[in-house]
Amino acid sequence: MRDKHANSKVGERGFSLVELLVAMGILALILAAIETDTRRATTSFEFRALTIQMAVDLRKARTTAIANSRDVGFAFNASERWYQVDGRDRIPIPASAQMTLVTAKSYVRSIDDARLVFFRDGSSTGGTITLLMDKVRQSISIDWLTGRVQLEPPLPSG
Repeated sequence: MRDKHANSKVGERGFSLVELLVAMGILALILAAIETDTRRATTSFEFRALTIQMAVDLRKARTTAIANSRDVGFAFNASERWYQVDGRDRIPIPASAQMTLVTAKSYVRSIDDARLVFFRDGSSTGGTITLLMDKVRQSISIDWLTGRVQLEPPLPSG
């Protein structure tokens, strides 16, 4: 009887169990690193999308005030974590984002409830909205005289 592996050399029969376990361990480490980077990128994307959407909603509020010749409010509630343009649905703010609003004192109802107002002539109460998420800070400035909404470049918080 002839051995079916007689023509093969020693060491060419395949991988040992130890070699397979080491390869699987390395693969697991690589996949874990990719998942962490993907999660961080997703959080960063969500944060950027939130700030852009908020700036767009502020600009829409100003445009509505001018077009309809009426004052339009932009409300924030820090404890319930939402913002809202008059007459529209509330937009939730993710729990991982911290938000501060600086505006005219007369438009602050409580520590958690404040408003920006865009007036019919395009001006506004003015203010700054600052969002902080995952060690990145982004500010949106609203000029009181012109009502111009400016999305500032993101900065690392420190």
